[in-house]
Amino acid sequence: MGDTCATYHIISLDKWLENWDNGVYNSRDVETMIKAGWYDWFCSDTSLYSRLKSMVPKIKFIVELEIIDCEKVYVFFKNNCPLVGNTYDDFRICDLYKEDVIFTVVPKSGHKPYNAELWGEKDPQFGLIHQCASWRNMKHYLKNNKEYLIRLFDSYCTKKLLCVNRIKTL
Repeated sequence: MGDTCATYHIISLDKWLENWDNGVYNSRDVETMIKAGWYDWFCSDTSLYSRLKSMVPKIKFIVELEIIDCEKVYVFFKNNCPLVGNTYDDFRICDLYKEDVIFTVVPKSGHKPYNAELWGEKDPQFGLIHQCASWRNMKHYLKNNKEYLIRLFDSYCTKKLLCVNRIKTL
């Protein structure tokens, strides 16, 4: 527990989803969680799996929107420790080749009134793209602003449905 950074073997989001669906990350040990993409955490090691499991449907939702090409990006996970309040999780979608963060999703930060946040490297407003009260509201925003997000992440837009076809459940 506490201030842990890990080295993660980078794989495409397409391959990551295939691994998830095949149970490759279905273990609570730290080594498996590092392979699954946990990079930095302040929570207990034993809570990583349940935190990951709660983020997977959110990743699959974003994939289904087809705003990114799952063969060109990868995902990693972070548990953040703010100066005030409880720890919270985020996931980051990154360029597979440059290893740059494209966007960060915070499904639930615990910071009222804006619990859910979307950050992007290409947004001109210091990275913050959108914040809202809940993940449900964020889903609504993402659905209704798909074209804007595709333009924002233009070089990462989905050209194929390979990743979407891998999703078994949402």
